[in-house]
Amino acid sequence: MSNLKLLLRYVIYIVSIPLIILGGIDLFANHPEVQLAFWVPGLLLIAYCLIRDDLYHRFRISKGR
Repeated sequence: MSNLKLLLRYVIYIVSIPLIILGGIDLFANHPEVQLAFWVPGLLLIAYCLIRDDLYHRFRISKGR
């Protein structure tokens, strides 16, 4: 069951990151008045932090710490 949960989590990551990037590009193309200098890097930073924390936590558990 945990392997299925892990696979589902990675599928969500694989789908969500390109959607965030494509959404940022679309937002920039259609709404240049939006301050992308703050929104896109902020969203990517949040996504990176969530993924990194999850992978680091799993790595520590696999090493037995």
